[in-house]
Parts: sequence; structure tokens; C-alpha cells
Amino acid sequence: MIVDPSNSRTLSVASVWEMSIKAASGKWGDAAAMLDDLDDALHDLQTEQLPIDIPAAVAAGRLDWEHRDPFDRMLAAQTGLGGYSLITVDRAFEQAGIPLALG
Repeated sequence: MIVDPSNSRTLSVASVWEMSIKAASGKWGDAAAMLDDLDDALHDLQTEQLPIDIPAAVAAGRLDWEHRDPFDRMLAAQTGLGGYSLITVDRAFEQAGIPLALG
């Protein structure tokens, strides 16, 4: 789905923020290299950046979802507000009530 040119692509700033934290803590060694090349990858895939805004922050806090990870809650809120489908391998999102493309 990500490389299919007929699909539009959007990357949440929340994902980049989480990647950066994991790279800095040593929890995701490959993330540092991915972050270094992120601008080029986004350009090549014609991917838009999705900033964190106030409506998404409010929606993330108000989600009726017991999952407490703030990054996941933001992704769920942005997905719901923006009419997107979230591409993920994390089955926890099945309970968030948002459109998913599970890998």
C-alpha cells in the first residue's frame, strides 16, 4: 500500500517523534539511519507530513480506548479525524475503532 502510486501517503509527526526517541535511547538501532534519510524518502514516496494540531490533541485525550501509549493515541486520533487508514502491525489498534490496514 505504501509504494502503490495510486494511494496517497501521509506520515504523522508523532511517528517521527517516537522514532527519534527510540533511536536516541538505543531501542531501535535502524531508526537513526531512517531519520537521516527521511526527507528524501518522503519526497520519493510523495508523502505529506501530518502535524500535530489542537483538534488531534483533544481527540487523542478523549478517545474511548484503554490503550495509554500517547503516540498510539495520537495516531488513532489523527487517523479518525483525517479519514485515513492506518498501516500498522500493532493489533492493539483493532480496539481503537479506526480504519486499519494490518500488515
